[in-house]
Amino acid sequence: AIEGFYVLRYTPDGSRLIGATFTGELRAVDPARGTSEPLRADAFADLPGGYAPPNEFVLNPDGTAALLRRQSYHPSRVLVRHVPLAAEKLIDLRVPDWYHPATLAYSPDGLHAVTVESQTGWVGFWEVASGKSLGFVRVVLEDVAWGGGQVEVAPDGRAIAVSYSTGHHEYGSKIAVWPWPEVLGAAGELSK
Repeated sequence: AIEGFYVLRYTPDGSRLIGATFTGELRAVDPARGTSEPLRADAFADLPGGYAPPNEFVLNPDGTAALLRRQSYHPSRVLVRHVPLAAEKLIDLRVPDWYHPATLAYSPDGLHAVTVESQTGWVGFWEVASGKSLGFVRVVLEDVAWGGGQVEVAPDGRAIAVSYSTGHHEYGSKIAVWPWPEVLGAAGELSK
């Protein structure tokens, strides 16, 4: 066993395993040798104390960058950061204080991020290069949302699906499927 990692992902082509440590350092893991090597030690070096370890982490479609989520203890705030695996600029998504995304995904082209808040049903869309919010859409009504939000991108890149469990047997779970990239325009219109 290789110790010290909080979350792990294989690159999309399956050639490498990338892990994030408790502090958010990104490392390439070699399971055959039981070793790891640093990729980005500075992913969260600028943060003050008081942040939980990254508990959500996804790689972009070509495996060259990651979205990492960290949450501060007090005040409760979520930080989502686009971290290129090479030594390039780190980009924070401009997540408003009212929004606490729990699940992350990249768009099929890697230019956008999709975030899902697991309690109120809001899905956010972001431009990765700038961190700018492109808008929000709601999957379920706030009074029936409960948790477990998940986002998946279709293998052909033409749709995204978001699922929620409401936690109430009378409402069950909900799945919304939107065409990509048309949902970006809808999110922008709804946010105006």
